[in-house]
Amino acid sequence: MRADTRVAVETAYYTVTADEELMRVAEERVRTLTQELGLARVRVTSGVAVETDSLQLMLELTTARVNLRQQQATTRVDRLALGRQVGVSQPLAAEPLDSAPPAESDLVNARKSARLALATLQARLGRELVREEGL
Repeated sequence: MRADTRVAVETAYYTVTADEELMRVAEERVRTLTQELGLARVRVTSGVAVETDSLQLMLELTTARVNLRQQQATTRVDRLALGRQVGVSQPLAAEPLDSAPPAESDLVNARKSARLALATLQARLGRELVREEGL
């Protein structure tokens, strides 16, 4: 069960990460086409280009805007799904991972080492208390 939950959360996380990148690309496409359309209108006005060039860019820009809206909706749905996976009732953005998560065996070994260190400190403290009371 625990492994299934981990896989579900990881899948949701990487889905949101991919969605955010796709949204960034879609936003950039809209920006680029907006600039190109402005330049095309100037060329048409100056008589260097024909109006169909401008119309083609208008169509591409409209398509890019629709694609952006679809990507925004998909990203929102997937952010909500990520939130649900971790027990939050709001959408979550995927924060970049600083490093790969530690392996479970590394966590178990770290826990054993910490317990051993704690036992050693407790024993040392116990000897110190015995010495103080004995003097």
